[in-house]
Amino acid sequence: MWFLGQTQNAAGISELVRMLKDMQEHPMVRHEAGEALGAICTEECIEPLRLHVTDASQEVRETCRSEEHTS
Repeated sequence: MWFLGQTQNAAGISELVRMLKDMQEHPMVRHEAGEALGAICTEECIEPLRLHVTDASQEVRETCRSEEHTS
Protein backbone atom coordinates (compact mmCIF):
# COMPACT_ATOMS: atom_id res chain seq x y z
CA MET A 1 0.00 0.00 0.00
CA TRP A 2 2.79 2.40 0.86
CA PHE A 3 4.25 2.00 -2.61
CA LEU A 4 0.92 2.81 -4.31
CA GLY A 5 0.65 6.02 -2.34
CA GLN A 6 4.26 7.08 -2.78
CA THR A 7 4.13 6.53 -6.53
CA GLN A 8 0.63 8.04 -6.71
CA ASN A 9 -0.45 4.93 -8.58
CA ALA A 10 -4.13 5.48 -9.35
CA ALA A 11 -4.51 1.87 -10.51
CA GLY A 12 -4.85 0.77 -6.89
CA ILE A 13 -7.51 3.26 -5.79
CA SER A 14 -10.50 0.89 -5.89
CA GLU A 15 -8.66 -1.74 -3.82
CA LEU A 16 -7.46 0.86 -1.32
CA VAL A 17 -11.02 2.19 -0.94
CA ARG A 18 -12.25 -1.37 -0.44
CA MET A 19 -9.68 -1.96 2.31
CA LEU A 20 -10.47 1.34 4.02
CA LYS A 21 -14.19 0.51 4.09
CA ASP A 22 -13.76 -3.10 5.22
CA MET A 23 -14.43 -3.17 8.96
CA GLN A 24 -13.11 -6.77 9.05
CA GLU A 25 -9.63 -5.57 8.07
CA HIS A 26 -7.16 -4.84 10.87
CA PRO A 27 -7.21 -1.11 11.75
CA MET A 28 -3.56 -0.79 10.73
CA VAL A 29 -4.36 -2.11 7.24
CA ARG A 30 -7.22 0.40 7.00
CA HIS A 31 -4.93 3.17 8.29
CA GLU A 32 -2.32 2.38 5.62
CA ALA A 33 -5.00 2.35 2.92
CA GLY A 34 -6.12 5.81 4.09
CA GLU A 35 -2.57 7.13 3.98
CA ALA A 36 -2.08 5.80 0.46
CA LEU A 37 -5.36 7.37 -0.70
CA GLY A 38 -4.29 10.69 0.77
CA ALA A 39 -0.96 10.48 -1.04
CA ILE A 40 -2.61 9.68 -4.38
CA CYS A 41 -4.97 12.60 -3.75
CA THR A 42 -7.47 12.46 -6.60
CA GLU A 43 -11.16 13.33 -6.23
CA GLU A 44 -11.86 9.60 -6.18
CA CYS A 45 -9.67 9.34 -3.06
CA ILE A 46 -10.99 12.29 -1.09
CA GLU A 47 -14.60 11.17 -0.59
CA PRO A 48 -13.73 7.85 1.11
CA LEU A 49 -11.41 9.75 3.46
CA ARG A 50 -14.21 12.17 4.34
CA LEU A 51 -16.56 9.29 5.05
CA HIS A 52 -14.15 7.81 7.60
CA VAL A 53 -13.26 10.88 9.70
CA THR A 54 -15.73 9.53 12.29
CA ASP A 55 -14.61 5.90 11.99
CA ALA A 56 -14.85 3.65 15.05
CA SER A 57 -11.09 3.01 14.88
CA GLN A 58 -8.96 5.82 16.28
CA GLU A 59 -6.08 5.03 13.91
CA VAL A 60 -8.35 5.18 10.86
CA ARG A 61 -10.18 8.28 12.11
CA GLU A 62 -6.95 10.21 12.74
CA THR A 63 -5.42 9.15 9.42
CA CYS A 64 -8.49 10.14 7.44
CA ARG A 65 -8.73 13.51 9.19
CA SER A 66 -5.05 14.20 8.57
CA GLU A 67 -5.07 13.05 4.95
CA GLU A 68 -8.30 14.87 4.14
CA HIS A 69 -6.82 18.16 5.36
CA THR A 70 -3.61 17.75 3.40
CA SER A 71 -5.42 16.80 0.19
